[in-house]
Amino acid sequence: MPSRDILVGATFSAEPLAHQLQAHGAEQVSFVQPSALLSFLSQAAPINPDLTLILLIRLEDLIRDEKGTAGELAHSLRRQGPIWLDAITTYCAQLPRRPYLVVVPSPACTRQGGQLAATCNALARKLRALPCVHLLKWSAFIATTGDLRLFDSMADRLGHVPITLEGFAALGAWLMQQKRTSIAGPAPAPHPVTTLRPDAESRFYRYLNLQIRCTEMKEIAHFEAASRLSHQAHCHLSGRGHATSTLARRLAEGGLTGLLIDASDRFGRYPQCGFILIRHGAEPCISEWVLQTAVLGKQIEHCLLYALAATARQAGLESLSLSYVDHGANREMISLIDALYAMSGGLRCDVGSGMRLIGMPPTAWMDALLAQSMAPDVLVGMALPISRDWLCAKPQGMSALLGVR
Repeated sequence: MPSRDILVGATFSAEPLAHQLQAHGAEQVSFVQPSALLSFLSQAAPINPDLTLILLIRLEDLIRDEKGTAGELAHSLRRQGPIWLDAITTYCAQLPRRPYLVVVPSPACTRQGGQLAATCNALARKLRALPCVHLLKWSAFIATTGDLRLFDSMADRLGHVPITLEGFAALGAWLMQQKRTSIAGPAPAPHPVTTLRPDAESRFYRYLNLQIRCTEMKEIAHFEAASRLSHQAHCHLSGRGHATSTLARRLAEGGLTGLLIDASDRFGRYPQCGFILIRHGAEPCISEWVLQTAVLGKQIEHCLLYALAATARQAGLESLSLSYVDHGANREMISLIDALYAMSGGLRCDVGSGMRLIGMPPTAWMDALLAQSMAPDVLVGMALPISRDWLCAKPQGMSALLGVR
């Protein structure tokens, strides 16, 4: 039976497609956020035969937030093009069925003519020639729409939604028709570029230019943000919600450091995207860690843990511990922790209520993270400032940590 679950990855906001796809036979429809699409495509693809991937790529979105002359924008597009081509090809080559690709017109580039239009058109041709996708031609869709108004420049400027509701309705119906009538057989043998995957990923993470800032939680606004994240974020080590008053009281009592996380990269800013609670002492323990889904896949987990371990090593601490509960919704983080433990060993034990504690020397954490990272130079070069006081204040041993609730 053909898959009826659909994942849409678009370089623009395409959520209005959900209703239209479901109205024409799709069941579950989910979306990759535009700002996270390149990061998503740069990860290992899950082998899910029940999911159909539809990619909607508009090249002008790659330089949407950039300023400069047409020549400078063309240079940026040429620089980004190989990264996107590598990411799409290597991701799609791993899938059990070929995904669908639609190259949406980029009038903001082509109407300028000259170097920018030529660069955009050349990159569009390369996209259409990718070997591991089922290409759906935009011209074929246009032929079915008659005089329908497809684009909304005002909505595009204000909300990054370039297609009208009527256009989304027509596009959803057409996509489902193509899905029903096309024969999208098993994916062909991987394209040779897959052998370059580690280098492609390394280039992506360097290009991403991830920046992270940790702020010690001392103000009521910090506690409110952390409380909100604990109830909303899916990547959550304990799975527990924290009340604002409880966080304020626990941090005021001492023995615990709270860090609020802000991040940014080439594609946007992610203020208050997570927080960490650290039971500090002679053997500090990360007792809570929450991250928004939007920042996953950018190596933010690797960078934060590496910086904490590096600071622990510089402070002469013998161990850094981390407690967690595998509650099903935090599998990405748990998979990283399990991989680090499998590589370096250390102490791991159950501490009750489904919680596990893993402890390793700081250097073991650092070595394992460098081995797991696709761009270890990014971890080493970030120089994320972590205060020793956040880890070392008020010495406390491992036995006390095991009693932390």
